[in-house]
Amino acid sequence: MMIENSRLKLSDVSKKIWFNSSAIKHLHQSGHIIGLHSHSHPNRLNQLSHEDQYREYIDNYKILNGITEERLSVAAHPTNSYNDDTFKFFKELNVIIGFRSTMEIGFDSNYEFPRIDHALLSIT
Repeated sequence: MMIENSRLKLSDVSKKIWFNSSAIKHLHQSGHIIGLHSHSHPNRLNQLSHEDQYREYIDNYKILNGITEERLSVAAHPTNSYNDDTFKFFKELNVIIGFRSTMEIGFDSNYEFPRIDHALLSIT
């Protein structure tokens, strides 16, 4: 309703807030590492069926691999949501490192390295 009342066009806004393939390619060519983060960013990825979770990652992989033309080897868990299936998919896709969105200690998997969620960062 807010969008309708503001007379914003979603197509115009999306061009300004979401990456397109040329922006991803530019980042990659500039030396940034491009990694997986799921295709549609479900908030509860860990509650998806095995097949739906697989589809999230394989679709994301195919798109990003097509843009970068390189094997993707890193991933970050959307909203810190993952489970044992996630790790199986990462192994199948040859992902070598994954990141949680918390800084908690006590995790020992290569797919659970801590990171600070961008929502917690402040610009000073």
